[in-house]
Parts: sequence; structure tokens; C-alpha cells
Amino acid sequence: MSKANSTSKAQTTAQNVADAVDGNWVDRRAPARLRPLLRLSRLDRPIGTWLLLIPCLWGLGLAMLHSGTVQLGDAWILFVCTIGSVLMRGAGCTWNDFTDRDFDGAVERTRNRPLPSGQITPNTFRC
Repeated sequence: MSKANSTSKAQTTAQNVADAVDGNWVDRRAPARLRPLLRLSRLDRPIGTWLLLIPCLWGLGLAMLHSGTVQLGDAWILFVCTIGSVLMRGAGCTWNDFTDRDFDGAVERTRNRPLPSGQITPNTFRC
């Protein structure tokens, strides 16, 4: 590996959060200006969204089994539950990072998250 390539890899890794997978979809496909926001909401790590969505899917499946039919309203509920899971997970992670921003800067695993690293400031969304 050339020195320039290893330096580039080190810079990329330094910008990533330690507990995120290298080469995730946010790093590969998202526009550079949106990456800190997507990382703040943890869209690069979908497990939390799945943990919110699976009980919704389970309940919807049980309701469809009980009624014996699949209706158009079921598709709407699926859509709303999916979007709600993504938004609520993102909001929860954002609030957690906002409240822990002073501590996260001192912890190796979290110091590269968007708020403690300065990629986003607490005043970013002030109206």
C-alpha cells in the first residue's frame, strides 16, 4: 500500500465513528454535506430501527391474521410504522448525543460522533 493511500485511509477512518462499519452506505453514497446528519441519526447502523419496527410488523401481521384479509389500510400502517421507526430512532439518537456531547468527546469509542467532533454544532438547527 502506498503512503498516500494509507494516509487517505487513516483520514477516512478518523472521520468515522469507532463502532460504525467502514464502507457503510452513508460513507459510500450519501452527499458529503448530509453525512454528519445521517451519522447523528445513526442511519449508517440500522439495528435500532429494526428493533422498533419488528414489534410493529408483528402486530400488523397478527391483525391481518385475525381479520383474514389484507386491506389497503394495512399498507398505510406498514408505511407509517416504517417511517416512524426511522424517525423515532433518529430522534432518540440525536437527543442522546446532544445530552452526552460533553462526555462523548472524552470517550474513545464516541469522540468521532458528529457533535463531539464538531461536524455539527448544537446551534445547527436553531431557528
